[in-house]
Amino acid sequence: MPVFWRLCRRRGVALSPRHSFRASSVLFASERGCRVAWEMNLNLDYVALLVASLAYFGMGALTYSPLLFGRAWMRLSGLSAQDVAAAPKFGPYAFTFVCALLNVFVLAEVLDYVQTTSLRGAWGVATLLWFGIYVAARAPEAIFGRQPWKLVLINACYPLLGTLVASTILTLWPGPA
Repeated sequence: MPVFWRLCRRRGVALSPRHSFRASSVLFASERGCRVAWEMNLNLDYVALLVASLAYFGMGALTYSPLLFGRAWMRLSGLSAQDVAAAPKFGPYAFTFVCALLNVFVLAEVLDYVQTTSLRGAWGVATLLWFGIYVAARAPEAIFGRQPWKLVLINACYPLLGTLVASTILTLWPGPA
């Protein structure tokens, strides 16, 4: 018997057999009872997640390329072309892709939770997540680290573009037949 089920029974809450708690369930046990607050949807389309993650990752390549902000980012970061060329290649890129995959997974979960089916709704969710989580976390770091605001804005473009593109792919991806 799961721990939360025992906790709910101890509080006198009768749970019906239809309550199935998995490791992916987030439960709240309170004085008012026990309920499933959110349950991860592990039936996501993994091909869509992979494509959206690659697109998110690609937005980083585009953002930091000379086509967009690469030169300005290097100058504001105090890096030279030699510094960038001498940096390790595989490890940081692999880690960045894993982070993109995690971002897209969380985005897919939130989009599924709010049950948005329109691009406008998906972009609203993506922008809200970007602003409420990324910007809210990075702004104090930028202030206390005395980073130039241009650098902060360049670094903020990548997750915004990545989240918008990933939300577009996840929303428009054809579901299972």
